Amino acid sequence: MVNVTTTIGQRGWPANSFYPATKSALETLTRCWAVELAPAGVRVVAVAPGAIETPIADHMGLSPERREAVRAWQLAHTRWGGSAGRRRSPGRSPRSPPGRLLPDRHGPARRRGRAGRVIRLREEVASLRIGELARRTGVSARALRHYEQAGLIASARAANGYRVYEEVAVTRVSNIRYLLDAGFTLDDVAAFRTCLDGDVSAAPPSARALEIARERLAVIDARIAAQTEARDRLAKALAAQS
Repeated sequence: MVNVTTTIGQRGWPANSFYPATKSALETLTRCWAVELAPAGVRVVAVAPGAIETPIADHMGLSPERREAVRAWQLAHTRWGGSAGRRRSPGRSPRSPPGRLLPDRHGPARRRGRAGRVIRLREEVASLRIGELARRTGVSARALRHYEQAGLIASARAANGYRVYEEVAVTRVSNIRYLLDAGFTLDDVAAFRTCLDGDVSAAPPSARALEIARERLAVIDARIAAQTEARDRLAKALAAQS
């Protein structure tokens, strides 16, 4: 999922506070969605382009002089691009400011210019390697890969190729084990997906999850009855020998 924000949200825009304010809010929403949807394997980012010349300025209720002043301010503070994606400069083109190097937690430094920046959130919240996740949950790395193949947990790839997981994966894996130990299969656990990131024993399950739980309880009751019957037959046979 890609949200489009703006560099104006980073610098401000004279006499147009509502626009950069809403774009800044979109960046915060992007951060929240990135953390919220990462366990489901959804990557959410925001791209902040520079100024794009479009007819929108003609519909802002500004006088021609004010529109030209806004345009001149944008030219002075951001790079300018065309609506078709081509670099062009109406009137004059300011010298593009140099990019700056920022460290990447999972790889070499990357260059970003003032004309645009990408909010890279998925890698920021993914911090556990598979061995660390296995150690903290008591589940083997092989089982974790099995859970991932079943779509119950999600990982990203760091720059070095290692699997990395979000911190919430610790809770999710623990809940998966809780359900498996209660007699559910991996296919069954998928029905409890919405409960896996919290207290699975207290969270309200879906209608399908309740149906599966009743089915599994019936299976366990049948197994107990069969084992009880077998135990009684064995006890009776032993009693006849005494």
